[in-house]
Amino acid sequence: MVNEQPKEYTMTDFRREMEKAAKNPENEGDFPKGINTDELNEDDMAMWRKIRGKSIEMGDIDEYKKNFAKENGFESESRYNFLMFMANKANVIIGRREVQK
Repeated sequence: MVNEQPKEYTMTDFRREMEKAAKNPENEGDFPKGINTDELNEDDMAMWRKIRGKSIEMGDIDEYKKNFAKENGFESESRYNFLMFMANKANVIIGRREVQK
């Protein structure tokens, strides 16, 4: 269709993507087993979108961690595990970008 708008990426889409990533054998060892995707929130999704788009910056991670601590994110094992997974992915993206400069 000519004027079809791209589908909005929703929390449901994000949670399904995380569930699929958890089951993907290629992510074995990278993706923590202890993530209950129902505990992930809009901030987590926003960070994941930046990772998917490879637009993540160190400042994004710093801001996310600051808000994460304010929200007592460390009390949720699922969110903490997502933070670790996301930070590893982000560091790879940022590192590659730095090497290519």
